[in-house]
This record gives sequence, C-alpha cells and structure tokens, in this order.
Amino acid sequence: MNLRQAITTKFIPPTGTKGSRIYASAAAGTGYFGWDHSQDAHENHLRAATRLANRLNWLDTDRLVGGVLKDGRHCWVLIPKEKPCTP
Repeated sequence: MNLRQAITTKFIPPTGTKGSRIYASAAAGTGYFGWDHSQDAHENHLRAATRLANRLNWLDTDRLVGGVLKDGRHCWVLIPKEKPCTP
C-alpha cells in the first residue's frame, strides 16, 4: 500500500508586522505563503497547498483535491493525475 500524507491549510490574519497568509502543513514539512487578494479563499488555500506539495516534490504524478473541515481549515489529498475525481 502506498500511503500519502494530507496537507492542511489555515488562514492566518494580518498582524502589525505581517500581512494575511496561509499556513500549510503536512507531516513532511510546513510553510507560510502570502495571501493573494486578487484570488478568492479557495484559490489561496489551493495555491498554498500546491506550493508546499511542490516544495516536497509530490506533484510529479499526483494532483491535489480538497475541501473544508469543520474547524475552517482546508484539507488536501494527493490522487493520481490519471484517475478522475468523482463525487
């Protein structure tokens, strides 16, 4: 069985010294990524998850799909690119 890690993303509001950002985390690594005000919330979370996955070299054969958790975080999982995502 080939197990994959999930990525969670969380909005971090601006402070007195830093702008809005997204915190992306997986067991293999974490990162903060700036908020792009020209994009909506879903696009910002997906962009942060994608950037972390790229940093971890996970997107060679996979793609990210995700949704929102009860606590407001977003959760992303990797699935093979060739398999369709069906509801």
